[in-house]
Amino acid sequence: MFDILHQLPIFQGLSHEDCIEILEKVNLCFTNHPAGKRLVWADTPCNRLFYLLQGEVEMETVSEDKQIAIKEYIKGPYLFEPESLFGMHTNFRSSYLACTQCSTIDISKRYILDELFRYNICQLNYLNLLSMRAQRLRRYIWKSPLEDLQIRFYYFLLHHCEQSHGKKIIQASMQNLGRQFNETRFIISHLLHDLEDKGFLTFKRGIITIPQLERLAPDYKH
Repeated sequence: MFDILHQLPIFQGLSHEDCIEILEKVNLCFTNHPAGKRLVWADTPCNRLFYLLQGEVEMETVSEDKQIAIKEYIKGPYLFEPESLFGMHTNFRSSYLACTQCSTIDISKRYILDELFRYNICQLNYLNLLSMRAQRLRRYIWKSPLEDLQIRFYYFLLHHCEQSHGKKIIQASMQNLGRQFNETRFIISHLLHDLEDKGFLTFKRGIITIPQLERLAPDYKH
């Protein structure tokens, strides 16, 4: 159990004695999920810290106008949306589906406030998680180039994805993608055909599959 807790970022740095004390006070819910089970629905309340210990999940995020959806594939250990636990909007932003058999652990918000945050190291770990996410987003925004459409496409995905690597699936019409870049449907079609010819992606009927997002990065060594 001690080794499991130390996989989770909020518990890193705690002594063995502190972990034992936490296990005695905090209700940690361990669950195994079969492949195909929906773990979280978007827009449902985020009232717990939810960790993926093992397995792979499909994370789906949909734009506010429902015109673009992006799917990512994430392996554990992984913490689901720690930024959604507090603030003005305390619902999950994305949906999560188990792709393989998964094991998770969740801790209710009440236990976090009443018990976990009594440990300074847990508070600092949580603040570090939020700070890293905010800093990453700010850095990506200011890196956005304007000239090369392929690089703009890469940074668009980088801004809208949780991880900067791995498989991504984008569900969108070329017309709706074009609106994101202020380009015509013809220009977007030309870009996607060019990237397909280079082996970076495949697309058909409004579904773009990118096996490795990192290959689109301008500094990637092809």
